[in-house]
Amino acid sequence: MGFLASKAFGDKGENAVKCLLDSIGVDVNLKGKGIEYDLECKLKRKKFTIEVKYDWMAQKTGNLAIEYYNTKKNAPSGIDATEADIWCVCLEDGENITIWMTPTSLLRRHIKENKPYRTVEGGDNNSAMKLYRQDDILSIFVRIDDKLSAEETLKTLKKILKGI
Repeated sequence: MGFLASKAFGDKGENAVKCLLDSIGVDVNLKGKGIEYDLECKLKRKKFTIEVKYDWMAQKTGNLAIEYYNTKKNAPSGIDATEADIWCVCLEDGENITIWMTPTSLLRRHIKENKPYRTVEGGDNNSAMKLYRQDDILSIFVRIDDKLSAEETLKTLKKILKGI
């Protein structure tokens, strides 16, 4: 997959998360250039940031990819570079997008304590990723999307924010 396709998936995920959060009263702004997260958010007086990843292969493989290194720049990226408070992954479920969130610190701890199923290179041909079985790694995430009412979504988001 090329850069443009990868960027299109990334934009799709960021917009899905932004729309969801906007709908429950969170003030959301897309990142500025060079910032190590995708969304700047504010809920009342609480400010937080989100890194959004769209894993378009997860539905097909049953794995979740966590990017950690940029092979072209020879530098940390993804989970090893983000400054985001929350890590969010968008997954395809048939024709729908599901949105999963976890505190970035919890994901980092999970990766440190749990060996990946495999390590691969891919994305837009510049990233190294750790693959985890979805059934295992999604246990540290919370699904936060249209399966919940607006009230339940807000309550769930507040629980995640307590973990950051």
